[in-house]
Amino acid sequence: MVTKEKILSYYPYKKIIKKMFEEDQRMRFSTNWDDKVDEKHLPILKDILNKIGVPTIDKVGIENSKYFIILVIHQDKAKEFQKQFLDLAINENVNKATLAHLTDRVEINYGRKQIYGSQLSFNETTNLLEPKDIKDPKKVNQLREEVGLEPLEDYIEYCNKQQTLQKKK
Repeated sequence: MVTKEKILSYYPYKKIIKKMFEEDQRMRFSTNWDDKVDEKHLPILKDILNKIGVPTIDKVGIENSKYFIILVIHQDKAKEFQKQFLDLAINENVNKATLAHLTDRVEINYGRKQIYGSQLSFNETTNLLEPKDIKDPKKVNQLREEVGLEPLEDYIEYCNKQQTLQKKK
C-alpha cells in the first residue's frame, strides 16, 4: 500500500508528466511536427522511472499513469527504453489498454507482428489507415477485449474519422 507521505512525494511527478503530455499532444495535433519534443522528453522520462519506478495509478493517478505510457510510446528513437519500460510495467497497476498500444509499438519497432492491432499505417491506394501486420488476426478482438480495447473494426473506423477531421483543419 502506498502511504500518504509517498503519495505526496509523487505529486511533483504528476505535474511534470501532465506538462510533458500536453506539450506532446500540442505538437502532434499541430501542423508543426517537431522531433525535438520527444528528444527533450526522453531524459525526463528516464529520470522519473529511475526515481519512482513505474508511474502506476497508485502513484500518479489514472490519467498521469496513462500519459506516461503514451509518452513512452512516442519514443520510437529509443526502442530499448520502450522495451525496458514495457517489461517493468507489464505486471504493474497501469492502464492495460494503453499498455497494449505500447506492446504493439515495441513489437513493430523490433520488426515483429503486433498483437492488438493498435499500430496503423496509411494506405496510399485507399487513403485509409489500416493495421500493420497482426500476429493472430482471428484472435485480435478477443485479445483487445481482455485489455479493455474496443473491437479492431471500431478502432480503425474511429481513427479514419479522426484523420479526416484533421485534414479538414
